[in-house]
Amino acid sequence: MKKKWLITALTCCLLLIAGICYSCSYDQQGTGTLISSLDEESISLEENDGESEVISPDPTLISSEEMNYIYAHICGAVENPGVYKLEAGARIVDFIQACGGVTADGDGNYINQAEAVVDGQRIYVPTKAELEALTLDDYITGEVDKSDAESEALININNASEKQLMELPGIGESKAKSIIEYRKTQGKFDKVEDLMNISGIKEGLFNQISSRITVD
Repeated sequence: MKKKWLITALTCCLLLIAGICYSCSYDQQGTGTLISSLDEESISLEENDGESEVISPDPTLISSEEMNYIYAHICGAVENPGVYKLEAGARIVDFIQACGGVTADGDGNYINQAEAVVDGQRIYVPTKAELEALTLDDYITGEVDKSDAESEALININNASEKQLMELPGIGESKAKSIIEYRKTQGKFDKVEDLMNISGIKEGLFNQISSRITVD
C-alpha cells in the first residue's frame, strides 16, 4: 500500500514538472514572436521616417530657377549661329562669345554689344560688306534696317560664284567647287538642306551657314 502511494506521488510530481516545462516553453515562444513583430514594426517605422525626410522637387522652385535664364537667337556673321541659353542679365557680347565670336568678315562694332538681351531676342551681326554703303553717321547711330541687311547677306547657292560661296564660314575653295559641280550634274538645289548631299558638308557645318543661304 505504501509502495503504491509512493508511485502515485512520483507520477503526480512528474506530471507537474512536465506541465511547468510546457508552460515555460509556450511563454518563450510567444515572447519571441512578439519581439520579431516589434523589430519588423520598428524597421518599418525607420523606413517611413527615412522616406518622410525626402524632399520632393518643388515645381514652383524649378520654374523660378528656369526664369533665371534667357534664350536668344544669334545669327549673321558669327562663327556658330544658333539659339543659346545664358543667365538673365546677359548682354550681346556674352552671346557673341558663347557662339564663338564674330567671323573675319563680320563687323561686331556696328551693334551695341553692351546692350542687355531680353528673352527670345534675335541678334544679327552684319558683315563689313553689308555696311560699306553706310555713311559715318548711320554707322555710328546704327540706323539701318537689319532685315534689309540680312536679306542682302543671303547667298543663293543656286547661282553664287565660287568666290561668293567662299564667303560662307567653313566653305573653302574645294567645297565651293563641289557645290558648283553639284549644280552642273544634279541641277539646282530644291531646298537649302540639299547642300548636305555634298561630301564634306555635314549637319554641323550646315547649321553654321543655314541662316546665310537661300535657294530663291
